[in-house]
Amino acid sequence: MTPDANENDGDAGSGADVDPDPDPEPDQTTGRSPTPTGFRSFEAESPGPDWLEPEDEEILAVLREDHNFAPSHAAEADVCRGPVASHRCRELAKRGLLKKVATGMYDVTDLGERFLDGEVSLEELAAEADEVSE
Repeated sequence: MTPDANENDGDAGSGADVDPDPDPEPDQTTGRSPTPTGFRSFEAESPGPDWLEPEDEEILAVLREDHNFAPSHAAEADVCRGPVASHRCRELAKRGLLKKVATGMYDVTDLGERFLDGEVSLEELAAEADEVSE
């Protein structure tokens, strides 16, 4: 009997070493990976208004899902830390995407809903949000 140098190769094609939940692949056109909730709005060609941060779209999505929102919900959803979410909610309210309904509680406005639904481009968002903040 000859010893097999590759006796542990029996699992080689079984997929036993394959991660069942690999990281999402970057988008072929932008090279960017989707955010945890799947958004890809922040593309290199059109990064959006200078006040808009990558986590803002996810904060809006979490808020819409929970209806009324405390910034701590963003931390619970692994979007960002609570203090960052608090700051971003104030900025989004200033720009008309959120409405403050009570201390630390926000709701998505019509503009925020349209943005999440893809009905408002980043360029249109910049113009509409600037009108609100004036």
